[in-house]
Amino acid sequence: MRVAVLSLCRDRLDYSRTCFASLQANAGCHYDHFVLDNGSADGTHECLAEQFQAGHITAYLLEPANVGIYRALNLMLNKVGGGYDVVVNFDNDCEVLVPDTLKAVCELAVAHPGNVIGPVVQGLRKPPRVTSETWLRGMRVGLTDVIGGIFMPIPRGWRYPEGGRYVHADGLVCAQARKEGGTVGQLLDYPVNHYETTDGQQARYPAYWDRRRAEGIPD
Repeated sequence: MRVAVLSLCRDRLDYSRTCFASLQANAGCHYDHFVLDNGSADGTHECLAEQFQAGHITAYLLEPANVGIYRALNLMLNKVGGGYDVVVNFDNDCEVLVPDTLKAVCELAVAHPGNVIGPVVQGLRKPPRVTSETWLRGMRVGLTDVIGGIFMPIPRGWRYPEGGRYVHADGLVCAQARKEGGTVGQLLDYPVNHYETTDGQQARYPAYWDRRRAEGIPD
């Protein structure tokens, strides 16, 4: 099983260090890690170079200024190409808590390619509502209308909408999966943390969140 993990960074270097290390410790399978930096000015560039030299990340791209979340992800998808069985979006503020989390997500994605199933995300202000439960490949899955992109397998051939007003493209991914008969849900026994919680992040980095809002990205 060939797995590619895509991550974006924009400042908040300590989050990237902590959360990337948590993935390395708890992935449970080999993966190639591709990272794009969206114009950071806090030493993230240098950290990625160190991580690359140490073999912890596979490749990294440096954008001198922010190109936007979805443009950046499309650049990463273009770089990765079609040689992987599973491609996973993994945010740099996602703390992995349970061993074999990436392995579980990717095994489900390979066995059921029409599904969009990721871990349960703790620390969100408005978590998705679980409507019912089922079992897939011996794993407990809570069915939801949508999961966020913090830890999401990306359907093969998907590209994110660029330009215009910001839209929740994660919702578009999930809606398309349901339209095509797929299952959207969360692995109930594989929690991850939205690191320091949404409220904690806003208290620690208010300027970062003010910048997001100014760019039209909702909390």
